[in-house]
Amino acid sequence: MGGVRFRAPCHVEEGDLPASARPAALAAYVMALLHGMAIQAKAGFEREMLDAVVEQALSTWPGAGS
Repeated sequence: MGGVRFRAPCHVEEGDLPASARPAALAAYVMALLHGMAIQAKAGFEREMLDAVVEQALSTWPGAGS
């Protein structure tokens, strides 16, 4: 998680994320999503469902609607 969290503040400074973004929380969110998807994939979830999870997660990303 350190690598994700390390880079996220730069994205706030560069304007890729809104100033209200919480880099540590976003890093934890991404890691939780990835771990959950790994479990689902191992349990046999279809790729289409995993892709839908990714699309849903991206739609909730800070600044996604701007």
